[in-house]
Amino acid sequence: MLFNKQNFILLCSILSFIFMVTGCADSETADDSAAAAATQLGLGGDTLSAPSKSLMILSEGAQPGAWTSDYSAAQKLAQEQDLPMLLFFNGSDWSISSNTFIQNVLQNQEWLDYLPNLVPVYLDFPRHNPNFPAALKEQNEALRLQFGIRDFPCILLCTNEGQLAGNLHANSQTVAHDLVRNIKLFRRRIPSEIDKLVAQIEDPAVRENYATFKATSEAKKKFFEEAQTKIKEMDETMMRLGTQLEEDIANWEISHRTPEDQDTYKAAAQARKAAEDELTAFLQDNPPRSPETQLKIQTLQQEIQRQQLIIDEIIAK
Repeated sequence: MLFNKQNFILLCSILSFIFMVTGCADSETADDSAAAAATQLGLGGDTLSAPSKSLMILSEGAQPGAWTSDYSAAQKLAQEQDLPMLLFFNGSDWSISSNTFIQNVLQNQEWLDYLPNLVPVYLDFPRHNPNFPAALKEQNEALRLQFGIRDFPCILLCTNEGQLAGNLHANSQTVAHDLVRNIKLFRRRIPSEIDKLVAQIEDPAVRENYATFKATSEAKKKFFEEAQTKIKEMDETMMRLGTQLEEDIANWEISHRTPEDQDTYKAAAQARKAAEDELTAFLQDNPPRSPETQLKIQTLQQEIQRQQLIIDEIIAK
């Protein structure tokens, strides 16, 4: 087969985006057993606002195209079925934009038709629900911090390994068609999705170039990892030698001071080391948080600083 230049140009445009990613209706696919396990989560008090009532959300487990609040189960399913995850950060009982987004997009038929191609995760942040599960709150907050979410609503496309593939910038003006289109475009940046595309191209030149690209990418990654390890080793060596050098220079300077200053310096150095050792041993015992513990730490830190000031005054003479 002759080299298909058009296919190769298309592939190159896809590959150029792989590492450019930066960090922000009842489901018809769920069976009866899943529906029985589903719950309406997260809205104010015991009642739900009208837009969110239409979202059937699984509290445990996950299925393709079915909203779930169980992130671990969603990631496991995504890996098993090689599907990307869609994370929806919602403010159900306070964000007007979030509820508008649900009405305009998540209930739209074009969106519902595409949803089975994803593992969607519903992450709610209610402000007026004292009964919101503590474990769920902890999970959602950890994910919010991990991805740096500040604005709501927010829709993220992630790989099945939990890595960000794209921020879809959802808002009250988003329409379903645009969201589906952008998800499809972002999916073309995910390595596993590119594998699927390349597998469909029969041109051997394209496959060979892609194999070379992947090998080069892995070699680059390995190079950086090894370089970081080496840099860390160098930093540790420099710190150790620098500390020793500073001590050697100080000792040389002290040797030219008066005998009285030398005695004062020696006593201060010993007192500082004793306080440092005591503080280290104290912290290694994992003391409970209390006013007494805080006072102990502050007292030792002040002693270290006091002795260091004596040392500095003598060196600076």
